[in-house]
Amino acid sequence: MAWIEKHGGGFRVRYRLDDQTLMTENGFDTRTAAADRINELNYELRRGTWVDPRAGQTLLGDWVQTWADAHDVSPGTWAKYNCHLDNNILPKFGTTPIAEIKRITIKAWVKTLRPKLADATVADVITLLYSSSPPPTPACGGANWPHYSGPTSTSTNHDSR
Repeated sequence: MAWIEKHGGGFRVRYRLDDQTLMTENGFDTRTAAADRINELNYELRRGTWVDPRAGQTLLGDWVQTWADAHDVSPGTWAKYNCHLDNNILPKFGTTPIAEIKRITIKAWVKTLRPKLADATVADVITLLYSSSPPPTPACGGANWPHYSGPTSTSTNHDSR
């Protein structure tokens, strides 16, 4: 259960995780704003959509292993996935904490892939990056990553995901 505390000139929300870790969210100007955040937390917990803020500290390469262990596809699909992971995704982002993978970084990276790879391959790599990554965490702003729609696009950020 979450609670509100007066903190500095505003308020903060505190709550304990199942492992007894004390979590704190600061920066609420009013008690009502803090109470609204508690309501959001409770809603996310009920829906099963709450994401532990610590999840953003996980390296993408570690998460990919967790994802791969739970993913079931044909040997041919695995071969394609492994090629994209080994040659593109993991060399760039494998040792990066998930929370540090920002939209602008991915956009710049996609730009470097275009001269070297076919458009369909770039689209496959981006699709694999999305599917092998956990949902965006609050630590990375909950922002959707860029969506690649092919060579006719002037931007890889369509906010359609």
